[in-house]
Amino acid sequence: THRPDAGVIRVAAAMGGMRRVAEMRTVFEAAGAEVYDVPLLGVAPMRPRSILQSDLRAVAAGRAVPETLAWSPSKARAHLLGIRPDLVICSTARSFHPSFAERWPVLLDFIDRLSVSYRDRVAMHRGPVGWGFRVLAARHARFERAAGGAAVRRLATRWADAEALDAVWVPISMDPGADLGSRPDGSRTTDGVFVGNLSYPPNVEAIGRLAAIWPMVVSRRPGARLLLAGARPAEGVRRLAAEHGWDVRA
Repeated sequence: THRPDAGVIRVAAAMGGMRRVAEMRTVFEAAGAEVYDVPLLGVAPMRPRSILQSDLRAVAAGRAVPETLAWSPSKARAHLLGIRPDLVICSTARSFHPSFAERWPVLLDFIDRLSVSYRDRVAMHRGPVGWGFRVLAARHARFERAAGGAAVRRLATRWADAEALDAVWVPISMDPGADLGSRPDGSRTTDGVFVGNLSYPPNVEAIGRLAAIWPMVVSRRPGARLLLAGARPAEGVRRLAAEHGWDVRA
């Protein structure tokens, strides 16, 4: 039986994206495939002299997102041709180019809707930075409506995003052996754990909602303890943690 090789291509991913890439590797290696990690900013950098290799037409037409201008599609294709994968997995819209789907079956893993993420950031920034996020939000919204074709299979991590993107829901999982709430002797240090980037707007919003219902939790379980674990805790997150006696592990 032929077992396909897979190339997982990505831009320099943040922690959540790296977790997703590692998860994809685990799944495909368990199926017997050899998996190649392709960091685009490393293998296909866009040099000032090669800016003409960027595909402005694809971005203008909504078939690619503006972040693809940071790397060279031609160099990326050349690298993939050297690997000769049976399948290409794009980690987020930032690492997708329509020319990949012309040669290989493609899994486009949106992870989440970056159009919504960028729109959240508009409210957090004023001036040129805010306008930049507004442009990115609009370009990603257009891409999310039109990206791909018959050769592209869409994935997303949140149920609502999967529905909005007409994608297959594949949530981010966690190693069931990982237990952030136990001491070496097995005793409990906390009753619940919230894991995620603690400056990411959707996570900050979720922690705010958790804070709103926390009095009800404590009324049913007096002395309940919570651990917030994740990178770059926002000031609002630290404030809520202090108000409710939660632990924060950055």
